[in-house]
Amino acid sequence: PAGGRFVSYRNRALDQHSLSDNQVAAVRIDRTGTLWVGTRFGGVSRTDLASGGFSHFSFEPDNGYQNGYRKARDVAVRGNGQVWIGTSGGGLVLFDPAGGRTRALHNQPGNPASLPGEVVHSLSIVDGRLWVGTPAGLAWCREEGGDFHPVDLGPEGNAALVQAVMKTRDGATWVVSRAGLYLLGPDLKVRRAWRHDPDAAASLGENRVFAMVEDQDGILWLATDNGLDRFDRAANVFTHFRQDDADPDSLRHNRVHDVLLSSRGELWLGTGGGLHRMERGPGGKPVFRYFTITDTAQGVPVGALLEDGKGRLWASTTVGLSRIDPVTGKYEQYTAKDGLIDGSYFVGSAARGPDGQLHFGGVNGLNSFLPEAIRDNPYPPVVRITSFTVFNKARPLPHGGSVTLPARDSVFALEFAALHYAAPGSNRYAYKLEGFDDAWVETDANKRFASYTNLDPGEYVFRVRASNKDGVWSEAPATLAITITPPWWKTWWFRLLAVALLGAAALAVYRLRIRSLVQQKERLERQVNARTAELLLQKDAAERRKREAEQQKDAADQARRNIALLSDIGRRLTANLDIEAIMDTLHEHVQVLMDAPVFAVVVAGSDEGRLDIPYALVDGRRAAPSLRARHDPASLAAWSIDHGREVFVNDLASESGRYLPGAEPEAVAAAALPGAASGQLPCSLLYVPVAVGPRVLGTLAVQSYARGAYQRVHLDMLRTLAAYVGVALDNAEAYRQLKDAQSLLASQEKLASLGSLVAGVAHELNTPIGNSLLMASTLYEKTLDIHAALSESALRRSELDGYIGAAREASELIMRSLHQAAELVNSFRQVSVDQASAQRRRFDLARACQEILATMMNKVRLEGHTLAFEVPEGIVMDSYPGPFGQVMINFVNNALLHAFERPGGHMRLSARLLDSAWVQLRFADDGRGIAPEHLARVFDPFFTTRMGQGGTGLGLNIAHTIVTSLLGGAIRVESTPGQGTVFILDLPLAPAEARPPHYSNDERKLHA
Repeated sequence: PAGGRFVSYRNRALDQHSLSDNQVAAVRIDRTGTLWVGTRFGGVSRTDLASGGFSHFSFEPDNGYQNGYRKARDVAVRGNGQVWIGTSGGGLVLFDPAGGRTRALHNQPGNPASLPGEVVHSLSIVDGRLWVGTPAGLAWCREEGGDFHPVDLGPEGNAALVQAVMKTRDGATWVVSRAGLYLLGPDLKVRRAWRHDPDAAASLGENRVFAMVEDQDGILWLATDNGLDRFDRAANVFTHFRQDDADPDSLRHNRVHDVLLSSRGELWLGTGGGLHRMERGPGGKPVFRYFTITDTAQGVPVGALLEDGKGRLWASTTVGLSRIDPVTGKYEQYTAKDGLIDGSYFVGSAARGPDGQLHFGGVNGLNSFLPEAIRDNPYPPVVRITSFTVFNKARPLPHGGSVTLPARDSVFALEFAALHYAAPGSNRYAYKLEGFDDAWVETDANKRFASYTNLDPGEYVFRVRASNKDGVWSEAPATLAITITPPWWKTWWFRLLAVALLGAAALAVYRLRIRSLVQQKERLERQVNARTAELLLQKDAAERRKREAEQQKDAADQARRNIALLSDIGRRLTANLDIEAIMDTLHEHVQVLMDAPVFAVVVAGSDEGRLDIPYALVDGRRAAPSLRARHDPASLAAWSIDHGREVFVNDLASESGRYLPGAEPEAVAAAALPGAASGQLPCSLLYVPVAVGPRVLGTLAVQSYARGAYQRVHLDMLRTLAAYVGVALDNAEAYRQLKDAQSLLASQEKLASLGSLVAGVAHELNTPIGNSLLMASTLYEKTLDIHAALSESALRRSELDGYIGAAREASELIMRSLHQAAELVNSFRQVSVDQASAQRRRFDLARACQEILATMMNKVRLEGHTLAFEVPEGIVMDSYPGPFGQVMINFVNNALLHAFERPGGHMRLSARLLDSAWVQLRFADDGRGIAPEHLARVFDPFFTTRMGQGGTGLGLNIAHTIVTSLLGGAIRVESTPGQGTVFILDLPLAPAEARPPHYSNDERKLHA
């Protein structure tokens, strides 16, 4: 009435939501705002007048369009509210919502200024230009229409579909397409393009880009077919956000159709899996929160997103439109029943007009609406109970709102319905059986019934209420009171009778029980009196056993402590290899364990007739070592060692006869230990033999001046300590023998070197001394002949002249031989002095080596080998020639013993200066060599492959010790089996000051 216009509603053959027939016979409006229209041939049609607000533009044949062109692929709104609609074959349509008029632009073959194609995929209005994306490429014209101007995006860009054209705040024009991202210059030519590069992680993540938006920081966010991309233009870096099944905060779907930056600065994403909002998690990490926007169990694809004037979001999906409140997350879903088009909406087909009107394009046209004009049906439905069945058999509904059922009819069902027909399939219900259900049970229009089975007898009230499609609930529910009567065995009179019978039976049982208890009490009194007397006796016995148990427990605890202490003492004793330290440790702990003013260790000496007392303390003072006769009849120590048994005496005056019958106690005390003669005699004594196997090494003696000072526990502890002492002494003796054996082997090694020296000296001196002896004996014989001739007065002058000539020649030969022997003796004496003294002095290396090896040449020749000498003269060392000679002799002996299997071997000693401070000597042989597994052990003590065949295993060990310690150098060995061995010495010409090794007198004699 306000506009004076008529709006006609007719039947449209292809629209199932239009009037069923154009011949209308009746019109009615019910109390819920539903319009009912009765037609002559099409039945009854209805529509909800109380809700809606959506307008629908369709490309129907009665509007002059062909059937295949009703798809609104994209929408763009001019500043005056007119809407450009891109179709899927009908060109470009300009729709004026105010007058309902349309104007179409089509492709004109042969006219390059016409629309490039009849199929329009995208529309954008930027700076007064209308940008049109078609399969033939991108073009633009004026906003109101006119000639079209194509834009060249290159071969790949022209062939791809353009999704959108937008302008950023810096004035740059961007083209979003399914072939990548393009930046246009002011001349509308491509300045730069971004495409996906599989080898560059920072490139565009996917070429198929659907939408783009710029945020407050100038960052571009791109919706692609493979997730969301963040483009930092300054760094030219794309960051990708994709679905990750292992990350619940990632996207639910990689296909992102649309991206929207809301007025609140929030980034919203419409994906193939639903709606997401990007939020910031811990540490600023992007988190994508999912929003439910439909009544379906699974998320539906979102095609486009728009924001209305109140900050609410509108999302187009495959099942309709949804309105979302970003603050609460609540949504409202609208479908074709609310006036929307049938079918789904296109990706990106949405636009907001200057007046706030929203436009969404889909497969069956265009929906336009003002968000604030969308209204819900305000009328609540009336709910009724429509059916009542018992064991699936219908019963008439009772009058008065109540029904009574017997106990056997405890299985029943009720059906109900809401009398609201705006959208009956969207009505919802909530029911509750008071007395059984704790809360309301909600259900939808597909399940308008409630079933109950096996209810207990009692009174119940069934209540049900309903809501219309917009969630408006009825105020007064429908009710039905239900009473289930109990069976006869649950009636009140039956229960009262049962209680009376049970009371009578209980009374009878009680009286019988009282009589039985009285009799039992009398029997118990007699038994208690008898048992009390027995218990008194048992109590006394138990107390005695308790005291004994406590004493045993104390003794056991003390024994455990003693065992732990003795074990610790034993570990300390056996861990020590010094006999004096063993005795000190033993005495220290014995003083703690018992009263021991007198303590001693008596050892069976090597002489069977005496006892040694190497360790004794009397009143805390150490007594000097002493000897005792082993066969002394008053010696308890001798008795303990001879018999291998302990001596346990707590009163010497009365108990000494058990061990030494006939001996006086004073004599026994005097013979016990040093200190007994001090005037105070011991009264308590403990002797425990120290044995290792069957061998008795001695005895431990502990004495006290008090009577009864010791108990059996002290004897046990001393026995345990004696066992540990035996092991410790045996270990110490074994260690001493090992050290003696090692010293003996070292002495034998040195004796072997001495033997080689003596043999060499004897051989070298043999020739000059033998010549001198021969000449002296010859001269002696001739002197006897001359003396005899002179005595007989038969000496001739010629004989005297011959004798004088022979004596002169013999004297010259004797003098030369003795002079040669003297030189050899001086040389050998220098070698001997060097080896015996180990003193440091300056010497020529060549001369020292020659003198040392000269002593070994005879032994080398006797073995059938040769020894070459290649040491240059002039190498002067300030070192220790004696130990150096020992090393050389050990090398020769080692080669003679191990290197050669038969005569004919060759040895060579060479030397060379490494620098001004070091010299290197090499002793080589061409013998059998050393096996690889033995190379690492040749310098170990006692390692030899000729044990029992002349090898001690100490020669090379001594050489290694001398070289690395006294001479301050290094020694190593190289060997190849079958090719010989080389010992290499790197020696300083003047080693750092080192302490010469200490030689005993016997060792000095051996060196001499």
